[in-house]
Amino acid sequence: MTEVLMIEVQITTTSAMEREEGNVSLVCFTGSCHCRNFCGEIMEGGVDTQVGKSDGTVTLSARYLLDGADCDRKPCRIYVENNAIVKKDGQIATTPRILTNSSALKWLETAKLSGTVEDAGPGKIRIHIFAENHRN
Repeated sequence: MTEVLMIEVQITTTSAMEREEGNVSLVCFTGSCHCRNFCGEIMEGGVDTQVGKSDGTVTLSARYLLDGADCDRKPCRIYVENNAIVKKDGQIATTPRILTNSSALKWLETAKLSGTVEDAGPGKIRIHIFAENHRN
């Protein structure tokens, strides 16, 4: 697996609803990506929907649009949909889906992708997206 994108996320607001069966949170965020394949910013509207069940299971579904330049320094956008189930030990393994208008990064739309999420300090996380059998 080769890391193809690393995205720094800053949480801006959180809205939540408690219910008997668990809770629902909408986590809004901004951020940026500065790596070999892409450099740019998360556009307004990035949100992670987190649904917690009474048994402790938590599912995540983040959607956001990045605006910047691809590895050929051409302007482009990348849409990311990142879904996950939080493991009992707190680890988060994601299944990303990417759409882009970059011809240089079009391969990301069909690549076998996986991801991880790590804590990067108060109100911050770091998202790593990997592609199977890809060389940078």
